Amino acid sequence: MKIKEIKSTDFNLPISFEQEWNFEIDSIVKKAFDVTLEKLNKSYLDKGKITEDEKMFIRNAFENICEDLKNGGLQIGLHNYFLQNCEGLTLDEYNLKYQNIVEYLYKIFRNKILHELKSQ
Repeated sequence: MKIKEIKSTDFNLPISFEQEWNFEIDSIVKKAFDVTLEKLNKSYLDKGKITEDEKMFIRNAFENICEDLKNGGLQIGLHNYFLQNCEGLTLDEYNLKYQNIVEYLYKIFRNKILHELKSQ
């Protein structure tokens, strides 16, 4: 998902209008990040489903996702963001323990961005 592509393809905005939005991208991504972290804390950390260390690995992965979105787009596969932040974790271990959590949180993240873009 590329924020600039979402704006131009989903909303058919003129290029001049897109240029005015560049300063808002950081704010939109920050709001989505904050909502995602809140869900991570309430649904997983507070309920004992993940440890504080695991929360930090997921948080760091979403920070990297935010930076990539602001700078042009995502890497192929959400697992790459997580594996970069969790040394020694294999893809199989990720798939068993974290894949559903990360994909669920990414859905929340993405939907918040779309909501913010539509409300602009």
